[in-house]
Amino acid sequence: MPTSSATKYEIIESNLNRYFCIILLILGTFGNTCNICIFIRPKLRPIPCSWYFLASTCA
Repeated sequence: MPTSSATKYEIIESNLNRYFCIILLILGTFGNTCNICIFIRPKLRPIPCSWYFLASTCA
């Protein structure tokens, strides 16, 4: 019984790692793209703090 339970948890862990990483990658890319679009607006360009945020987004 413990081996079947362990394999069940390994399968669940494998599926979570596979799909959660893909979702996290997509959402992170979308969020960084939104940050870049916001921080390069002409209204925010003269503000030095926005340049630091833009640099940290790109890094």
